[in-house]
Amino acid sequence: GVGLGVYHSGIEVYGREFSFGYSDDGSTGVFEVPSKCAAGVMPSITFKESVVMGTLNRSRFELDHLLQRLAKKYRGDTYDLVRRNCNHFANELCVCLVGKKIPGYINRPANMGRVLLNTIQVPALAFGKIMDGVKGGGKRREHSDGREGP
Repeated sequence: GVGLGVYHSGIEVYGREFSFGYSDDGSTGVFEVPSKCAAGVMPSITFKESVVMGTLNRSRFELDHLLQRLAKKYRGDTYDLVRRNCNHFANELCVCLVGKKIPGYINRPANMGRVLLNTIQVPALAFGKIMDGVKGGGKRREHSDGREGP
């Protein structure tokens, strides 16, 4: 398969699953649920599989300290489906815990979407600047210091 499914991911450690999602109140988007129970928070998802990523050599205290740091970094209002989603969080947490990235197929649709948006965004920004120039009619204006120019 090409691996174009849309996936939610979390990292399971010590029987707890950690992930990241949207919230609009400025609080963290990092949340915890019992392992394989994310559907309780997000009813539209279905558990598919667990992928063993490695062995954790950190205490629960060290894990909690790391999660507190990431919780500050991953505020819920910074969630973006293609640029900063649960898979980006899971990847960063996994790298911090076991030194490995999550499998590439998990965030492939978001990565493809980001490339597409960036491809569209650059011409759109250039077009916007051209339109600003057209709207200004190429008129010269006087600045507060008396000089003329755009």
